Amino acid sequence: MVWLTDTKGSFDPKSIKNLTLGGQRSTTPGAYLQDNYEGKDGNTVQLYDNYDNAYLDLKSGRSDAVLAEKVSAKSWLADNPQGFGIVGDEIDNDDNIAIAVRKGDAIKEDFNKALSEIRSNGELARLEQQNFGQ
Repeated sequence: MVWLTDTKGSFDPKSIKNLTLGGQRSTTPGAYLQDNYEGKDGNTVQLYDNYDNAYLDLKSGRSDAVLAEKVSAKSWLADNPQGFGIVGDEIDNDDNIAIAVRKGDAIKEDFNKALSEIRSNGELARLEQQNFGQ
């Protein structure tokens, strides 16, 4: 997760007080905002149905910063590079992503084998770099 804000402003991720913070409802960043900032130090959390609406409020000045998944933030910045940027360190809250497979389904073995193969041959790292810049 990363903070996205107006780079001309004075947003400091280490001292968040009396700000309006945006994020997407029902996401890890949204929950993080509610748990750590809602009603604390004069902050207000505004959650949106999608990141596009959160970014619109950031762009219009109705919010001071948006906490978003890094991929979403970078994608938005590619289209809106003027005056906005990622500020501070990436927040790692050990949130993992999983894929559910029905118990006993043979696809699990095939999936794990394919994932292991692209991990070991470097293809996964190449795809991550190509698509996510990491």
